[in-house]
Amino acid sequence: MPKDHERAAFSATRRSTSVGIGPRQMIARAIGGVALLVCMIVGGGGLYLLSSLPQLDGRIAVRGPMGEVRIARDADGVPLITAANDEDAAFGLGFAHAQDRLFQMELQRRYGAGRLAEIFGPQALATDRQMRVLGLYRAAEAEIPTLSPAVRRAVEAYAAGVNAFLATRRGALPPERSESFLKLTLRRGG
Repeated sequence: MPKDHERAAFSATRRSTSVGIGPRQMIARAIGGVALLVCMIVGGGGLYLLSSLPQLDGRIAVRGPMGEVRIARDADGVPLITAANDEDAAFGLGFAHAQDRLFQMELQRRYGAGRLAEIFGPQALATDRQMRVLGLYRAAEAEIPTLSPAVRRAVEAYAAGVNAFLATRRGALPPERSESFLKLTLRRGG
């Protein structure tokens, strides 16, 4: 008899634990899981955004300028560029613009070329058609061979500054940017 009694007690205990958790506990666990997931997404997004901010303090060693270029920021964040010559100043300006205005630069480049629909889709086609009819991008490319040597060096140094920022960038690019454009180049005309 003791064996039957033990078997019955074991069976009853087993049944009571196999009933599972109640509806309130399930809801509490689900809410806890969703809250944990939301915290992880928000935290990960925050870390991503923090890594996309440019380095504004310290030294960044880059190839390109002939001498030292200093980019200081005033209380309002406006860059103050100090360089030994015009090309180095243009390099610093390109670097600072890329730090602060990368997405704006990309949008303006695509706007002038009539290529906004590549980012914004069909709703930008009318603007793209208008800009292609105006031909501002083609006109700008046609002017490159006529630039004076000093202006051409300044434009090339500016582009080198933008590319230097992209090459030395640690962390994520700003959230509105992808790896789709990365290199600013000057096309040599005929």
